[in-house]
Amino acid sequence: MSNKPWLKHYDKNVPHTIQYPTITVHQFLEKAARQYPDKPCTIYQDHILTYAQMDTLSNALAGALLDLGMQKGDRVAVILPNIPQFVLAFFAILKAGGVVVAINPTYKETETTFQLADSGAVLLIGLNSARPMLEAVQPKTKVRQIIYTDPNDAFSLLSPHFVPPHQDDQPIQLLELLARFSGTSPAKEGITPDDPAIFQYSGGTTGTPKAAIGLHRNLVANIYQFRHWLHMLNDGEETFIVFIPLFHVYGMVIGMGVGIFLGARLVLIPNPRDIQTILSSIEQYHGTMVPGVPNIYHAIGHHPDVVNGKYNLRSIKACISGSAPLLRETKEQFERVTGGKLVEGYGLSEAPTATHCNPVWGENRVGSIGLPLPDVDCRIVDMDDGKSILPPGQAGELIIRGPQVMY
Repeated sequence: MSNKPWLKHYDKNVPHTIQYPTITVHQFLEKAARQYPDKPCTIYQDHILTYAQMDTLSNALAGALLDLGMQKGDRVAVILPNIPQFVLAFFAILKAGGVVVAINPTYKETETTFQLADSGAVLLIGLNSARPMLEAVQPKTKVRQIIYTDPNDAFSLLSPHFVPPHQDDQPIQLLELLARFSGTSPAKEGITPDDPAIFQYSGGTTGTPKAAIGLHRNLVANIYQFRHWLHMLNDGEETFIVFIPLFHVYGMVIGMGVGIFLGARLVLIPNPRDIQTILSSIEQYHGTMVPGVPNIYHAIGHHPDVVNGKYNLRSIKACISGSAPLLRETKEQFERVTGGKLVEGYGLSEAPTATHCNPVWGENRVGSIGLPLPDVDCRIVDMDDGKSILPPGQAGELIIRGPQVMY
């Protein structure tokens, strides 16, 4: 489309088009490790892993995955909450040439079985507490090996205890692999931007989950788009409060991907309903970017301790709300008590998280999904023929094209 009337409404610092580098997703972490080796990458219950440490640990786990027989293009399931091991596993899988299949750790046996079997995952990284369920599921899938971890392993990732060679009757532990493959730096040649990076399950319009395939270049494009949209954020200076689940593309791309691109501190919160921890984390770590959903912003804005001034949330610069409509009252109250900007966006797993967003500083239309991101084309067409472009004000089907959209 040559006519893009929305471009004139962009914030003045947002480009109309972007030159996307020919890179893979794990190169964001590698670059951050070079630029900010000693800066915190993840903060979990006050425990810090620096960018250099996360890069080194993900190299070790990548080597372990390859030793377990993983080959390029193999799917590896990650069934973890927002703990440092998720970030570690995500980048290790990509470095080894694999495809991340992130699954909700609260799923029961039926949902877990379906996604594991449908994706064809051959390896799995999950919690020890889920071992009975995962072992019951495994025979119904192609999963050959399960790697287990505990949330508290986050405090021992830098000094894992070496254990004797693994016994077949014992579960494989993540700390065991990190000790055994410490110092490994797997060759990453041959992984290209056109290779799949994630299988992201979405119910779509049918309710039956299907895997949206996100190529490396799709994720790279969306991360670049949002880094430019959030033009007020500064490289190496930001703190992301990440309670939005990383197993969902919203948390994966906006919370983790954009954060690591910026060299930001990622404060990980496993329970998105733990409002008290969210509030104390924003205040303690001076959170500047807080991606979330409307009900969390409502809870923050109306929390008695926030309204009464017990918490100072004035460090917040910007928040993007997704997954559900953002009410005017929620937006205005949140901005009133924090001083930050809260804007609504829109996306879908196939893109792999967002295609539209309201300008941070420009006109915000409450109830609107906002403007197409740079390099995104869209039309509203007739739902019957899927082609006829409708005039403004008419209800129809939104069709989208952009560098982040799966093919």
